[in-house]
Amino acid sequence: MSISVLTTDRRQWTVSWPTVRMTAVVAVVAAAVWQHKTLLTGAARLGSVSPSFVVAALVAELVSAVALAEVQRRLLEAGGTHVGRRSLVAVDLASGAIGATLPVGVAFSTVYIYRQFTGRGARPAVAVWVLAVSSALCVAALAVLGAVGAQLGGLGVLSSPLGALVGGSFAVVAVAILAGLIWVSASTRRLDGAARMVGRVQASVARALRRQPPDDAGRFGLDRPDGVSLGLRGWSGLFVLAEVNWLADIAALALALAAVGAGVPWGGLVLAYALSQAASSLPLLPGSIGVAEGSLALALVGAGVRPADAIAAVLTYRLITFWVLLPVGWALWARLRRTHAVAPA
Repeated sequence: MSISVLTTDRRQWTVSWPTVRMTAVVAVVAAAVWQHKTLLTGAARLGSVSPSFVVAALVAELVSAVALAEVQRRLLEAGGTHVGRRSLVAVDLASGAIGATLPVGVAFSTVYIYRQFTGRGARPAVAVWVLAVSSALCVAALAVLGAVGAQLGGLGVLSSPLGALVGGSFAVVAVAILAGLIWVSASTRRLDGAARMVGRVQASVARALRRQPPDDAGRFGLDRPDGVSLGLRGWSGLFVLAEVNWLADIAALALALAAVGAGVPWGGLVLAYALSQAASSLPLLPGSIGVAEGSLALALVGAGVRPADAIAAVLTYRLITFWVLLPVGWALWARLRRTHAVAPA
């Protein structure tokens, strides 16, 4: 896969993703060498972190995982598929380990979740719909947090023209995506139309892989004409759960700051978190290693945290939310593979 740019003299330059990733690696290493004294000072603080705050951060991260699983459970339920919350937490943690370890891990983890959903009885179109809606809800929730965080951080989103433009753009995009999914979901005819598109794509992939596509790939599978009838209360509940997913993770970051004895910059914490999540979403390196730590540390320093404190807190936060969960996710992957084998999609 490559990114192509056409210049004014009609010559075509192609930049491959491996080149982009190598550039990211060089940038991360260069930054680490440049700030090695601050890094060593921050890392030395890890030996004196407060165990009680670390345990509380782990609990907050578990709450985040349960909130996301509950979003998926309610959406699957609305699509006619019943899956337990604990099973979905295990699937999400396993997919997170896949996404954080493998090259182009986001694609592999998405396919893994899709196969787990269909293996538990969801029609292909329902599985795709759940993935799309849950992702849109999380994007919308993060956009709202970013706008609120910018206002709390003193950037004046509600009064500054630039802040209003940036915050408004994120909000419009998130609302448009979410509104489009809700509109499609409100009609079985539209859902079946989306299902036929999914069926055609899956049939093409199946032919390329010389496999037999599922017979029901072109139907969403609802008998009523009004589609997925969640109503205002149902959609509002899903949005609140998506916010809880992010807020619990922000709480884990705040507890990581407290664990290293740093003050929590409540005014700028939400914005720092939202900006770092946006940077970490770029698929440059597996697990966003280096990118996530660097962007979050910079954002915290911008929010008023001392550099050594910021690095110590970020390392603690990543230890809790990434390195501890990584082996847990792979262990759950192995367990799910043994106890709930899924046929190839």
